[in-house]
Amino acid sequence: MERNAIKVSALINPFYFRLFPAIVLLEMESAEAMQNLLERFKDCPRVIQIFKTLGGYNLIAIVVAEDQNTLESISIEKCSIRSGAGIRRSEFYLVNYIFLTTSPGKELSRF
Repeated sequence: MERNAIKVSALINPFYFRLFPAIVLLEMESAEAMQNLLERFKDCPRVIQIFKTLGGYNLIAIVVAEDQNTLESISIEKCSIRSGAGIRRSEFYLVNYIFLTTSPGKELSRF
C-alpha cells in the first residue's frame, strides 16, 4: 500500500441512494485541452473517475448526479464536463445497471 500497488476501497450501490450514474466519452483536441479539463474537474464531487484512453475518445469520465436536474446540468449545461474549450465531440450515457463479479469465473451479479 505504501507504493500504491494496492488500494483498499469500497463499492457503493448508487441506485440504493437514488443517484444517477453516467458515463461521458470525450475526444479532446490536444494534450493541453485535456490537462485543462482534468484540472477543471479534479475536485468536482460528481466526477467519480476519469480515464485517459486510446481510441476515438481519449477521455472517459464516470459521473454521478443526485437528481434529474443535476443530471441534465452535467450533460448539457454550461457547467457540464461536456462543455469547454478543446472538446471536439462527446457522448453521454446514463447507466441503467451495474454488473459486478467478485472473482474470476463467477457469475455476474447486478447492483
